[in-house]
Amino acid sequence: MIEKLNIENFKSFADRQEIPIKPITLIYGANSSGKSSILQMLLMLKQTLELANSTDIPLQPSGIVELGNFTEFVNSHEKDKSIFINITVNNLPKSKNFHKGSIAKVITTTKFSMEFEFRADPDIYVKQIKINAGDENICILTPFDRKLKSKGQLNLFFLKSSQFYISAFNWEALFWKEIYDIYRNELLRISEKTDKSNFLNDCISRKKEIELSLEKTENEKISFINELENLLKFKDDLDDYKTELEDKKDELENYKDELSDKNNEMENKVIDLSIKKSKMQSLQENFKRKIEEGVPAHNLADLNNEFLKLKDEVPELKTEISNLEDEIDDIGGDIESIGHDIESISSEIYSIEEKIDKYNLNIEDLGSDISSVGDDISGLGGQIQTFNDSTSEIYNKVSELDEKISELDGFISDLEYQFISELEDRISKLENELKPLDEMKNKIKELDQEIEYHINIKKIIEDNDFEIIRSRCQELYKYNIFNLKNFLPIVNKSQPIYANKMFLYRYNLIDLVELIQFLSNEIETFLEKIAYIGPLREKPDRSYTFDGNLYEYVGSSGKMVPNILFKNTKLINEINPLFEKMGLDYKLEIVSLSENNESIIDTFSVRLIELSTGIKVSVLDVGFGISQLLPIIVQSLLSQNKILLIEQPEIHLHPKLQGELGEFFAKNIKRTQNKFIIETHSENIILRLKKLIKKKELSKDDVSVIYVDKTKNGSVCHILKLDDNGDFIDNWPNGFFEESFEEIFG
Repeated sequence: MIEKLNIENFKSFADRQEIPIKPITLIYGANSSGKSSILQMLLMLKQTLELANSTDIPLQPSGIVELGNFTEFVNSHEKDKSIFINITVNNLPKSKNFHKGSIAKVITTTKFSMEFEFRADPDIYVKQIKINAGDENICILTPFDRKLKSKGQLNLFFLKSSQFYISAFNWEALFWKEIYDIYRNELLRISEKTDKSNFLNDCISRKKEIELSLEKTENEKISFINELENLLKFKDDLDDYKTELEDKKDELENYKDELSDKNNEMENKVIDLSIKKSKMQSLQENFKRKIEEGVPAHNLADLNNEFLKLKDEVPELKTEISNLEDEIDDIGGDIESIGHDIESISSEIYSIEEKIDKYNLNIEDLGSDISSVGDDISGLGGQIQTFNDSTSEIYNKVSELDEKISELDGFISDLEYQFISELEDRISKLENELKPLDEMKNKIKELDQEIEYHINIKKIIEDNDFEIIRSRCQELYKYNIFNLKNFLPIVNKSQPIYANKMFLYRYNLIDLVELIQFLSNEIETFLEKIAYIGPLREKPDRSYTFDGNLYEYVGSSGKMVPNILFKNTKLINEINPLFEKMGLDYKLEIVSLSENNESIIDTFSVRLIELSTGIKVSVLDVGFGISQLLPIIVQSLLSQNKILLIEQPEIHLHPKLQGELGEFFAKNIKRTQNKFIIETHSENIILRLKKLIKKKELSKDDVSVIYVDKTKNGSVCHILKLDDNGDFIDNWPNGFFEESFEEIFG
């Protein structure tokens, strides 16, 4: 869980300020001192993860809280400043897989934090993310820089500028030095053990023995090796020829379809031309007949115009038909060329026969068949080029071409399932014969790693030189890519290069990738758990209508309280004893208004029964106190292990009731494991908590008191510590809470 926050350059906070988070965190300060900014910062992070339209948006300033643009919430409205938000996580659990062995104690007792630097240029972006151990930085995540890629420093073609990687390590940090000491002791133990067992020399001897055996086996099976290499080459060649033939077949299919389309188009235009010529002849004869009948020429203008129009269209049609003939001629040429290409491929296939003759594959016949098809296709292409404008002739050629394509497809299948498959079987048998060679090579590789590992151990111990580990870590970690989920780094495990965990565990190193992922998860979980109640709660109504939803959150104004209470008798039974404990002379009840009126469905009122008189009244009729208190109580009872952000819970509450509310918070954190972050002016809440600490009913470690003081250099957070008796170790700045003293004695 989150232990503390640090903020810098956010609203009124200029210099870095620390905000410890305890089960009950009380934030005090004068009006406009900046204390609400702490809650606003948390709410901005929450709404970024939950409300932003895209995970590419690093900060979402609007939603639960409205902060405007970057210039409005950066300190002093200086847009060139960076906003820093540092979030510290409690001690890491021992069960996590980012550490092992002897370093677990260091890892689990170190307080790690993630620090985000936000800038705007002009849009908001994350400039860098620091991972800190205690107060020291141990590594930095920065966006992938394409300049690195162009210089060959990062050969990662898939990276985007929005992705982050670990770009720098601070090896001088005390954390790394503590780890080094443990490494050295651990490695010294391993070295002593290996020296005692003569393990390193045994590895070197075994490697030499296997190398000799490998050389002997290779000599014995040299013919197998050569044969395997040849067969793999032949198979690759046949695979290539098959692919080429498939490509040529696809091209032929396309040309066949194109040829058919062009022929159909030409046939339609030939028919259209014939119709137009026939119509022209008919118009000519009709015109001549009308003249002979004595019809004046000016009365035959329509006939003449129609004839002239057709006369203009005929040449255009003839040109289009001529163009189609040229296109068909070009297609014929392309088909002829493909036929020659197929013949050329068949020659290559034929030539392989001599090289693999001893396998009796009889590929010569297949080569001849493919050559014959290629020749036929070439001939068809030539015939298409010399066609005598007979569309029926082209239809016949299309049909013949379709048959040849089918033949070619059959030969491609023969090539795949007879010859290539046969070669694969023979290759598989040879590989089985040569497996012992591979096993010996793998064993040599393993021994090389063992030898290198133990030599490195000796170098580290003798020279106190950790550069071997540092350089290897830097090499590994720069290839671990993080995508940003808004502002949180999430490891991209789908990429093919992920840190060599074997190396990390072998050298007993911390897995930074898993650590960063864990910190991100903790921060996200913390923000998800936040429920916010604002300083002005909803004014009550006399009646409500249940909307059918079962809410877990009362809303920032407490608007959902009536809906929550309507169906929750158990919750009302918890609230009433609390009212009595707090000295309220009321009992809460829900009254249905639907019982005597069937036309009103799920309509109800929230009533209070005055215990001393038994009179029932609306919450609206008893002042604002209870209506302001109820959302806080309801949300606190509803929640389990949540973070409740509450502004000014004391509004409209008399001093005694404020004290009772403080005691309610103290009991609630134990019963529900909730945490409260409260912005308040109430002296009585802290007085009650001090009393409970003194009575040992509450621990001083459960309470964090922060006073926000506005200075000429920006707001400052003063952390006010309590001792075991509930007394303040630190003085309140500026005489806060001294007003009552001054009023009485001043």
